[in-house]
Amino acid sequence: YNVIEELIKREYKVTLVASGDSKTSADLIPVVEKGIWLEHNLSNPHAPVIRIIKILFDHFRDFDLIHNHFNFFPFPLSLHPDCPPFLTTVHRPIDYQFAQTMLAYDRVKFCAISNDHKKSMEEQGVPVIGVVPNGIDIDKYEFNDLPEDYFLYLSRINKQKGIISAIEAAKMAGKKLIIAGKTYDEIAEKVS
Repeated sequence: YNVIEELIKREYKVTLVASGDSKTSADLIPVVEKGIWLEHNLSNPHAPVIRIIKILFDHFRDFDLIHNHFNFFPFPLSLHPDCPPFLTTVHRPIDYQFAQTMLAYDRVKFCAISNDHKKSMEEQGVPVIGVVPNGIDIDKYEFNDLPEDYFLYLSRINKQKGIISAIEAAKMAGKKLIIAGKTYDEIAEKVS
């Protein structure tokens, strides 16, 4: 959201291919009415993914760049000679299979979200052209110089996001730790 809104402020023309309920100043091409993560009875969640790929293919000539935040699904588009430059921001840790898939598509360029993320990608042989951290609009958050007596962990609850480190830091500091985020059964069992 923040990347799109900043590009629009800088007078770039941006088209977002996403769900119809997306909040954006960009030109929106809706694929589904609402985000598929809200569709609890969806039996074929990859069907909208295939429609996204078709929409991008149909609009190749309208784009100077495809900036992909949707994992590896659209990579095959880069094989077409008319595909514009293709940048993928990688938001999750990569394993061997993901790295091998990334390496199979040499026209796709990759961006990491942290220096640590970049290092782990490069250790798997994946070239990274830059690091762009997930940003926030700090004007939307009020600074509190008198915090309460606790630490707060707000993220996906898994090893890669540092939940164990947060618990250890809170214990060492003798502070209460409030944990909020989406849980995954394997780590939730270890935390409780």
